[in-house]
Amino acid sequence: MIDALGEHPCGVCIAPKDTASLQGALLGLLEKRQEWEEIGQRGRKRVEEYYSNKVVIEQLVALWRDAYNSQSGVSHKPQLASIMSHEGLVVTEREYD
Repeated sequence: MIDALGEHPCGVCIAPKDTASLQGALLGLLEKRQEWEEIGQRGRKRVEEYYSNKVVIEQLVALWRDAYNSQSGVSHKPQLASIMSHEGLVVTEREYD
């Protein structure tokens, strides 16, 4: 979630379909170039910390591992291990037995 209003804002909250507020927020940011740049830098940092490919892949692999480990004795376990090993995310099925 965007920390638009917190201690370190990285965005501007606008109500859905409120074009007047959107226009006002954009004009306000244009008048405050330094604030605009700071918000942009904080937003980029937040995306890199929470939503980068590396972070999302690590979360997905953890989810797959949990699903795999909770399915002992289930017939689809080898297929799940095969999916997990794609792109080197997991080396072998033996790691999870």
